[in-house]
Amino acid sequence: MEVEDEDGDEAEREEDKVMAYWTLYVDILVISLDGAAFDAAWLAVLAALKATRLPAARWDRNLENVVCDPRIENMIPLEIRGLPVPLSFAVFQWRPKPGDERREKVVLMDPDDFEEGCCDEVGTVIVDHGGSKIWRIECSGGDALGTKGVKNVIGRAGERWKEWESFLNRVKT
Repeated sequence: MEVEDEDGDEAEREEDKVMAYWTLYVDILVISLDGAAFDAAWLAVLAALKATRLPAARWDRNLENVVCDPRIENMIPLEIRGLPVPLSFAVFQWRPKPGDERREKVVLMDPDDFEEGCCDEVGTVIVDHGGSKIWRIECSGGDALGTKGVKNVIGRAGERWKEWESFLNRVKT
């Protein structure tokens, strides 16, 4: 933020001080739900933040207040560091033959409420940098997925991250 002296000239910076800051509020309204609500809401927020532009601001010593430039061409894009992308999943299991102890399983990506209710295990993986950075792994309901299955889901989350990175890079700032 620039600081101006009494004459309106830019003054020398004595030291950088935080004189004001922006507070952003995000409201999410789900109109139609068919899949993982958390994933959709999270990615909608990322897209909105990517498109956010803030007015250029400076501290006016005479007014002892922040003055914002209203011109659109001088607005500054919000700097976003990282791109954490979620992938929700659920594990559905069944017995191929009645009385068979062996259980088959399938992993569903972006399950809706009905699908989650039919599954033994649900979870979410949040990754960044194409899946090379794992922010969170959350599983509940059992161990049907196993270590190999978790690695597979992380790989799928990395693919999802690449898709969203490509999409969000096209969002106008």
